[in-house]
Amino acid sequence: MKPLKVGEGSSFSLSDAIYFSRKSLIKRFTRSIITFLSIALAIAFLTVMEVAAAIQASVESYGWWLAIIAILVCGVGITNSMFMSVNSRYKEIGTLKCLGAQDKHILIIFILESLILGFLGGIAGTFLGYIAAIIIYSVDKVLSIGAIATVMYSFYSLLLAVIISVVAAIAPAYKAAVLTPVEALRHEI
Repeated sequence: MKPLKVGEGSSFSLSDAIYFSRKSLIKRFTRSIITFLSIALAIAFLTVMEVAAAIQASVESYGWWLAIIAILVCGVGITNSMFMSVNSRYKEIGTLKCLGAQDKHILIIFILESLILGFLGGIAGTFLGYIAAIIIYSVDKVLSIGAIATVMYSFYSLLLAVIISVVAAIAPAYKAAVLTPVEALRHEI
């Protein structure tokens, strides 16, 4: 385990936050995969809708509503997953706080964890969305929307995945950050 150098005269670096976030994602691999897949599927659905709108010049409004609902459900799932992560890591949070970690350090760890999941899920979802669009419409029609539009849709999808992930993690991260060391270490799972 990497020693934490927090307290008087030292600082909690971004590499420390990345280390703890990565360690948590690996340790809670099943939960991470489920959250990753929810992000990827919501973004894939949105990407298919964007491509369909570009190819057909219009898409039924219920399709867009379904995409919005899928993204909202994904956000709720991320929030739930992050709350579960906080609840299962009370002792770790308490230990970090006893070693001198501040509220902002704990907040950064959880936000980074969600950001990683959102970024990776967004990339996978965009890729899956284009694959699905090719299966539905054909390669020629998907390529006919142009490289600039493809890059733009990919960027929007990825940006939305990251934003949804970070926004959904704010409440759980704040809950973790405001825990007192005594409260965190006394908590029984």
